[in-house]
Amino acid sequence: MNFIELLRHVGIFGGAVIVSLALLSVFSVAMIIDKHRRFSSTTRESKSSSPSSKSSFTGVMSRNLVEAGRLHPNSHVAQVVSAGIIEYDGVGQSGGDPTASLELVN
Repeated sequence: MNFIELLRHVGIFGGAVIVSLALLSVFSVAMIIDKHRRFSSTTRESKSSSPSSKSSFTGVMSRNLVEAGRLHPNSHVAQVVSAGIIEYDGVGQSGGDPTASLELVN
């Protein structure tokens, strides 16, 4: 018995199950490809934004790192560093305790 003969003998319910499984398999492969593309993109952007984050955190460098967060929206590293610098600068400008601000950022 070949595959075509098997499909003829499964009936409507069996055919519906086979079609559903085939569609879900195609959907699963599409999701795997999409996730791989997204992770590759974020990894690539993180690597391209990371050389600027290895410098010291001076006033000019912190502005550059915040700008790197804006330039690389898919980079998780750039987003975390940018958010930390913005939070640290915000507490420092409002007259808050720098030690508490550093603990907050950590």
